[in-house]
Amino acid sequence: MSGTKPTLKSIADAASANRPRYFDDKTTDELLALLLELAEENCVLRDRLKTAETLHAGLSGLIDQHRPDAAETSDRLAAHSNYVNALMERVAALMRNS
Repeated sequence: MSGTKPTLKSIADAASANRPRYFDDKTTDELLALLLELAEENCVLRDRLKTAETLHAGLSGLIDQHRPDAAETSDRLAAHSNYVNALMERVAALMRNS
């Protein structure tokens, strides 16, 4: 093993080296990769919710009836904002590097 620590860039470069190319433009490929990540995450979340609903009869109705209080709403909005900002930072980085 070498004594050098891998950098974030070296890890990203190694990951992208193994990623298939679908478009001539690297930025378009990166946007497709981001879209596929979001789709995969959505599938996992849907599977987890379906499992929870299967394990707990009536959970879907409980979820539909739930009304978050102000603190929970604030926390959710902050989490949403952080998530979208992280995605947009990736898009901005792609645009800067293209």
